[in-house]
Amino acid sequence: MLTNVKDSVFIKSSCTCMARVKDGDDANITQAGTSTITYSVFSLGASGVRSVVTGHDGGSVSVATSVFNTLQTDDSRWDRDTTGYNFLHTIDISSNEAFTTTGKYLVEYLITPVSPGQRSVLRFLIVAK
Repeated sequence: MLTNVKDSVFIKSSCTCMARVKDGDDANITQAGTSTITYSVFSLGASGVRSVVTGHDGGSVSVATSVFNTLQTDDSRWDRDTTGYNFLHTIDISSNEAFTTTGKYLVEYLITPVSPGQRSVLRFLIVAK
């Protein structure tokens, strides 16, 4: 399953990524059904070439704190719809900044299920201003 989301951030700030993620069977992902999640941040050049951002290449994301078993609607940052989200992750910039200059960035999550099945790819196109 591939999901793409567009958003913007201020340069030198963090980014909280929220989405409603479904698995290959079109069911919402859950903690019990999710084995691992990794993320990478890429800067996108003028021709779309991806360059990994230092310190944000294949980082581990905690399933227990980023995946919700039920859709959440109580966070005011979620403004896409009233149905809700089941994935939330904030890019940690305490050791390595992620969005250092104006331009386009790609945040990519690889979500691997517990049982054999298709890995989900979640992408956020971020514009740093």
